[in-house]
Amino acid sequence: MKIDLGCGTQKNPGFIGIDKKDGPGVDIVCDILQGIPLPEDSADCLFAVHSLPYIDPLLDTMKEIYRICKHKAIVCIVAPYAHTYFHAANPHYKSWFNEYSPFYFTGRLLRETYLRELITPYAFPSHDMDREPTDYDFQLLRMEFFYSMPFKTNMYDEEERTIVRHIQPNVVDEIMYHFLVVKQPLTVDEIEDMAMRSLEEPMQITNRRRERPESVQEFDAGQLLEKTPSLNDTPPPVIHKRSSSKTKSSLRHKKTGMTKGRRMIKKQKAKNGTK
Repeated sequence: MKIDLGCGTQKNPGFIGIDKKDGPGVDIVCDILQGIPLPEDSADCLFAVHSLPYIDPLLDTMKEIYRICKHKAIVCIVAPYAHTYFHAANPHYKSWFNEYSPFYFTGRLLRETYLRELITPYAFPSHDMDREPTDYDFQLLRMEFFYSMPFKTNMYDEEERTIVRHIQPNVVDEIMYHFLVVKQPLTVDEIEDMAMRSLEEPMQITNRRRERPESVQEFDAGQLLEKTPSLNDTPPPVIHKRSSSKTKSSLRHKKTGMTKGRRMIKKQKAKNGTK
């Protein structure tokens, strides 16, 4: 069984659509916060495309998603990236998503990696980080960033994108995660093997790739376990990358947006002692 949670009017083909409001393509009408009317271990795959930001408390919903999913089910979440002014201004969003969100969804393995590689280098507050793992476990298989102009063109390389993404808003406009539902013991090798497989993605993302060719940055479980990206590291290679011609518009961005971004990059590299 495949579930499209919060499908609205754009249910993915072959999925059972669940939404709070009835409409075309909605198969089950329910308030997700009141529970999903499906038995445990029902779903092999679950999509949540731009639906979870409207939910509070989010962790209760993640627990419910975990309940209805089978062991080794794939959960794909697509959400607006938190550090974009347009999204931050939306009063309807109650939950926010960025590269640190998976830290709160996982119970083991990657949790320590996130603490060591993501939290500590940026001197983020460490309070609440030692809390006992939750009673659900979503292992991150893949995380993908979709960049805004001018950062989605070839004017920036992947190292520059990674640095700018951490020090400047409005760089990324959308983020996609693929999680593996873990209900029985799995080894790191098994998780890495799942991450290397072809993973189904929502039609909304496929359409975006087709209609808005751009460079994206993607990390899989093996890369995250081996070395999570930080300002001092060179990021993993691009998985999806399509070049675009340098139009007058892109050249105009190069003269304006790049100037500020590259100044920030040079300062950060100088601080880190890199060239």
